[in-house]
Amino acid sequence: MRALSVRQPWATRIATARKTIELRSWQTRYRGPVIILAGARPWPRMVPEGPLGVAVCVVDLVDMRPATQEDTDAANVEPPDGWFAWLLANPRQIAEHIPVKGKLGLYRPTGALSAQILDALGS
Repeated sequence: MRALSVRQPWATRIATARKTIELRSWQTRYRGPVIILAGARPWPRMVPEGPLGVAVCVVDLVDMRPATQEDTDAANVEPPDGWFAWLLANPRQIAEHIPVKGKLGLYRPTGALSAQILDALGS
């Protein structure tokens, strides 16, 4: 399992399947479950749609490819040139949000956090 910090409002949109593509300037070989963490601060000039500084869901990173203009609706924003579309599926919301301090990049969470997330999901 990995973790990824995403600013609001996009973290909540991923959790509710309204955002199925995450755009990043970098790629990864990792495929599998990813804990989506809502950043401590929302994106500037946007109203957060959910909580800040917590784990909101687990989603599956199923594929990655260069982003195209056709990804705009699924990504909720127009992709910058040269960025990558991370294809997300199967969001599982965490009913009782777990406070977490995020990190940059796609990272391996502590065993304690992973266990807490799995327990919250009933896995």
